[in-house]
Amino acid sequence: MFNADLDDLQSRRGRAGGGELDFLLACTYRLLGRRSLSTGDVIAVTREETTTFLACEVTGWRPVPRPENRTGQALTSATIYDHLSRGRHA
Repeated sequence: MFNADLDDLQSRRGRAGGGELDFLLACTYRLLGRRSLSTGDVIAVTREETTTFLACEVTGWRPVPRPENRTGQALTSATIYDHLSRGRHA
C-alpha cells in the first residue's frame, strides 16, 4: 500500500477489509517523508513482541531471516506523534 497510487487507495476507502486503514497508513507514511518500497527492500513488522522480517517482491512479500545489518528508524506511533507535533509548532 505504500507504493499504491493514493487516488486508487482513496477509491477503496469504504470497502471492507481495511480500505480506510490502508489509505490512512499510506498517507501517514508519505507525510513522514518516507520513500516508497522497492523489490528487495526488507521491512520488520513487530506485533506482541514478535518481529517478522519481510522482503518486498515484485508482487507481495516473502518472509526472510533476521538481517544482520539493519539501517533506518522504526516507524512507531511515537515517531508519528513527534513528527506531527513538531510540524504543528513550526
